[in-house]
Amino acid sequence: MSAYFNVKIDRQVAVINTLGQWSEQIALSFEKEMHRVIPNVSATRFAHLLMFDEWELSTPSVEPIVIPIRINK
Repeated sequence: MSAYFNVKIDRQVAVINTLGQWSEQIALSFEKEMHRVIPNVSATRFAHLLMFDEWELSTPSVEPIVIPIRINK
């Protein structure tokens, strides 16, 4: 199965859908996308909804990339 993610902004909420098995490369793409999308949220305070419905396991190298993502607005 391929890995995939989708990030959409709905007012003050970033809605994130995940699919498949994530590798380090997918995690790095996700980090880059979050830094691109989140500054477009109109409010200084926002929430994120992360859906793991179709997510599978990932390689150990994914966690250090995804867990500490910080976005400064």
